[in-house]
Amino acid sequence: TTSNNIHTNDNDNNNNNRNKNRSETKQKEEKQQQQQQQPAADDDDLPLEDFEIGASEFVTQTEAQKVYLLPMGTLRVCRYVEKENPRNQQFQPMKLYHRAEIRRRARDRWGGIPGLQRERTRRQDEQFERDLRKTKNIFGPK
Repeated sequence: TTSNNIHTNDNDNNNNNRNKNRSETKQKEEKQQQQQQQPAADDDDLPLEDFEIGASEFVTQTEAQKVYLLPMGTLRVCRYVEKENPRNQQFQPMKLYHRAEIRRRARDRWGGIPGLQRERTRRQDEQFERDLRKTKNIFGPK
């Protein structure tokens, strides 16, 4: 009977831990939702890169991924507006993300403008090396 009591206590502890974890997870989710709904106060105070001067306040998903180097996981939690797709009305609506938020998230992820620029350069260099390897013997023997 002693082992049964211990086993029961273990089950109670496991249930308490599960409930505690669920509660913590729910609190984290609520906090994330609140942060998403409230834009950061300093979004407009961030310095602009040259290409951002005079640019639209919105950015497409493709631009967010290619220019700001943000993965889809990050974009899923960003605020956006949907607009009818200009290429074809039958296509899915475009998601246009707020440039200020995308800019802030990219700089947080890469450590500011210098880090973001370094990562862009690194990726361009890496792409150049891949292309060079593909075309190295394009006119010679394979």
